[in-house]
Amino acid sequence: MDVKTVTKKALRALGEAKVPYMIVGGLAANYFGFPRATIDMDLAVKLEGEGADRLVRAVKKAGFEISKPEVKKIVEVGNRFVRISPKSGYRVDFWLAKTDYEKEALERRHQVQIFGVRTWACSPEDLILTKLDAGRGKDLDDALGVLHRQKGKLDLEYLKLQAERLRVSRSLSELQEKAATG
Repeated sequence: MDVKTVTKKALRALGEAKVPYMIVGGLAANYFGFPRATIDMDLAVKLEGEGADRLVRAVKKAGFEISKPEVKKIVEVGNRFVRISPKSGYRVDFWLAKTDYEKEALERRHQVQIFGVRTWACSPEDLILTKLDAGRGKDLDDALGVLHRQKGKLDLEYLKLQAERLRVSRSLSELQEKAATG
């Protein structure tokens, strides 16, 4: 399966599972910033109550490999990550929204259309913040791309406030300076 097919199947499964989610990572960076290659699809999800069961059923029905005991353990123990994959090699990674900030970011998500599927993506501000928090070279490039493409549309007050909260204020200032100088 190609990236487009895997993405569409995963998004439809999430819709069927009726769990709060949002696209983050490279796919969100492609939407809000500048396109780049990515080998996976990153999603933040909130799993409560029967959400884990619904997610596992929907994902299996869509043809992905996923372990129900692994998902249950991750939710119970508080770990943050589970990977599903079709046989194509293109991965779908679920990150459990655990912190207050991550849960708030889910509330701020935007409805967008990716590959013809109406879906949820993190806000461009939250994408910048998570990319700054990760701090790898490609993450900083992604954040810079979002700053460029979303210029004049960003909630700069929110961005600054959350950057202080996440302790990435210095990185945000440096990135904004870089964006301003071209």
